[in-house]
Amino acid sequence: MKKWGIPGIFIGRFFGPLRAAVPLIAGIFEMPIWRFQLANFSSAFVWAAVLLTIGDGISVGVKWLSALF
Repeated sequence: MKKWGIPGIFIGRFFGPLRAAVPLIAGIFEMPIWRFQLANFSSAFVWAAVLLTIGDGISVGVKWLSALF
């Protein structure tokens, strides 16, 4: 947390096993709550946008492939 801080929380959102442990680690290292929440909220919005974009891309690809066959 001291070396990576906000980028560590941001990146941790995208890896399943770390997603649950990152808030615990931030608390253990006494990261200031507002720095944590800033990283947490911003990474949540990016994470949701990435997942929705990937899902939309896959559904468009499946529709396109089903139209071919």
